[in-house]
Parts: sequence; structure tokens; C-alpha cells
Amino acid sequence: PAYATPNYTLTVTTRYATYSGTSIPIAIFGTVTPVPSQKTNVEIYVYNPSGTEVASLTAPLSNSGTYNVSVTPTSSWAEGAYLVKAEWALNATTPPLIATAAFSFSIYETWTIQTVYTNGVIAPDAAVTIQQNGKTVFSGQTNSSGLLSVRLPAYPISVSATLNGYTGTAYA
Repeated sequence: PAYATPNYTLTVTTRYATYSGTSIPIAIFGTVTPVPSQKTNVEIYVYNPSGTEVASLTAPLSNSGTYNVSVTPTSSWAEGAYLVKAEWALNATTPPLIATAAFSFSIYETWTIQTVYTNGVIAPDAAVTIQQNGKTVFSGQTNSSGLLSVRLPAYPISVSATLNGYTGTAYA
């Protein structure tokens, strides 16, 4: 009897369309359908905004035809649109299927700071200084709700707030 070769499809996606900072891994996942009868892998390539490969990973295909991997950005990654390319072939003699996905990356994260007194009462209009790696990267003032939002790289920060002669420091 004659057997038809199944028409396979490959998908790839990322968990989020936008990622910021270097502390959140980029989740990459997808499927091969129908599920192949043999164990295979999906090759994953990540390209930066200028088209340079910044990561390559091998993702084993599960028994249900799914795969998932993650890549953690580094501080050397540029901001902008990234391309994820997935490649899969049934064997060495079949042409690979290719699927792509995109995400945007920013080295900056939005830090929201609220100043409160030790008794929990909001401390409005406090002077705030933020340091990263021992250098002052921001100086400003909280609003009438004691809040301040600022975009900074995702590195550890030290926040000092001063109001009415009182100073408090927090680390994140």
C-alpha cells in the first residue's frame, strides 16, 4: 500500500511581545504538527535589530509535538526589534521548515517608587536619589501621593529618599 507523507507545520512564538531589562528570560515556544513519530529537535536562532545572531538554542520536541526554551538577554543587547527563527526537519534529507516570530527589547525597566514613613503613612514630595553601581543616575521628587516612576537599566539600584530631615534607603 502507498502511504502519504504528512504535511508538517512549524510554529514559534514568544510569551510577550515586549521585554525589558536583563532579568526576565525570553520564553520561546511552539509546535510541530502532526507530531513526528521520531524524536527530533527544533533549532532556535535569535537575531538583534541589526540582523546579528545573538543566541542559538536546541529545543527537544516533546511527545506531544511541543517545544519550549528561553534565552536571557544581556546588557550588551541593543534596544529594538528582535527576530526569532525556528528551524525543524524530519530528518537530514528533508528540507527544513522555518517559522519566525518577533519581539521588542528594551534595556530599560520602569521603576515605580513610593516613599512612606516607617509608620506606613505616605511621604509626599520627598527628594529621591537613585544610584546604580555607585553612580547617581537620577535625582527628583515624588508627587503628592509619594510616587515616582523612572525608566532605568535593569541593574541593581539603591534608592535614597529624604524628607523633613529623615532619610531612608532601599535596594532593588
